[in-house]
Amino acid sequence: PENILAKELVDKALKGQLQTLWRMNIFYNLLIWERHIVSSGLFDSAISSMQDKNPDACYKIESGGDKGCIVLDMSMFGEKYTQNKKPYKILTRSNGVSTYTGKDIAFQLWKFGEASGFFMYEEFVQQPNGKLLHSTNLPAEVAGEKRKDPKDGGENHTGNENDFGHADRAINVIGFEQKYPQQVVRSALKVLGYDHHYDNSAHLSFKHVWLPDQKFSGRKGTWIGFHADAAMDKAVKKARTIIKGQNPDLSADNRDSLAEIIGVGAIKFYLAKFDLEKEITINWDDLLNFEGDACPYVQYSCVRAGSILEKARERGIPIPAVDATINASMLDTPQERALYFIISQLPSKIREICQSLSINQAPLYALEVADKFNSFYHECPVLRDDVPDDLQVARLMLVQDTILVLNTLLERVLGIQVPVRM
Repeated sequence: PENILAKELVDKALKGQLQTLWRMNIFYNLLIWERHIVSSGLFDSAISSMQDKNPDACYKIESGGDKGCIVLDMSMFGEKYTQNKKPYKILTRSNGVSTYTGKDIAFQLWKFGEASGFFMYEEFVQQPNGKLLHSTNLPAEVAGEKRKDPKDGGENHTGNENDFGHADRAINVIGFEQKYPQQVVRSALKVLGYDHHYDNSAHLSFKHVWLPDQKFSGRKGTWIGFHADAAMDKAVKKARTIIKGQNPDLSADNRDSLAEIIGVGAIKFYLAKFDLEKEITINWDDLLNFEGDACPYVQYSCVRAGSILEKARERGIPIPAVDATINASMLDTPQERALYFIISQLPSKIREICQSLSINQAPLYALEVADKFNSFYHECPVLRDDVPDDLQVARLMLVQDTILVLNTLLERVLGIQVPVRM
C-alpha cells in the first residue's frame, strides 16, 4: 500500500539525515512529525485561541479572492507590513487546509507549553551518544476512528506522556528564505498576549554553503557527491593525507580515527566561524590549515598544552587543582599577561554568544586563545629546570586553564572532538 511505502521512504530519509548529524556530533531529544500538528488538534486549538483572544487581528476573510481564509493581520506591526500587497498572512486556506506558517504558529505555542496534552511520545531510536531519541505520537482518544492498523500503513498510537516543551527560549534554526514567515510566527505570540514568549523567540537564519565552482541542480542531479557527507568524506581524506605526511609511523587505524576527528571538526569549525548572513564557499586549504585560522590549529594547540601537563606528571611535578587561583603577580611577561587576560574572558564570551546568538564568536575566540597560548608556549618555558617553583605553578595553571577554555569551546559549545594526539 502507498501509505506503507511512503512511511518507509520517510523513515529511511530521516534516518539517513540523522546519521549525517550524528557524525557531526549533533543529537536531538525529540522529533515532531508535521502531520501530528494538525491531526492531534493542536493546529485547530491554536487558531481558535488566536481568534478568541484577538478577533481584530486573527479573523476570516469575508470577500475577495481570499474569501473563507483565516488570516493574521500584520498591519499592527508597522509600516513594512502595511506596504505589502496583502497586509495579512493566511493561516488556513478557504478549503480548510492549514498553511506552513499556521502550523509553525501552533508549534511555537507548543514549544512554550501553551498548548499541551496533544501528543504522546515514543522511543524512535537509540543514538550513538547513548541517549534515546523520541518522536511524537497521537493519544488513542485523539486518533479515534481515523486510526489504521499499522500493517495497512497506520501508526501505533501508543507512547508515554513526557515533559517536552515548556521552553524558556525558542530559537528556530531555519534558512534566511523563511525570514518573513518567522516574523509572522513571532508576531502571533504578541497577538495572543504572550509578550514574554515574543521577547524570547528568535529566528536563527543562515545562508547557503557552496563548494568551489559547483552549481547545484536537483533536476540534473549535480548535487550528487556534493552533500554534507561527501564534503566530510573529502575533508577526512585530505586530513588523512596531511597526517600521513606529518606522522608516517602512525598506524593506519590511528591515522583513520584521527583523520575523522580532524576532518569533521574542520568542517564544523569552518562553517561556524562565518557570519550567518554570509554565503560560504568552502576553501579546502583554509579549512584544513594546521598553522592558524582553522580547527586543526586550535585542536593542536589544545593537544600541545596537554602534552606539557603529561610531561609534568611524568617528572613527578604536581599539577595544580583546576579550581585553584592563579597568582597573577607572578605573570609579568607580555605573553603571560595576554594569555591570562584572554582565557579569563570565557564566562563573558559564552554569555555574549548565548544572548546575541552570534555563534561565530566561539571559533573566533578559540583562535584568539590558541594564538595567545602559542606565543606563550614559545616565549615562556614551563618545565625548564631554571624556572622557579612558584612561577612554574603559575604557568602550569595557565596551561591547565587554556585546556579548559579550548575544550569548553570545541567540545561543549561547538561539538568538536579534541584528539588525544596529533
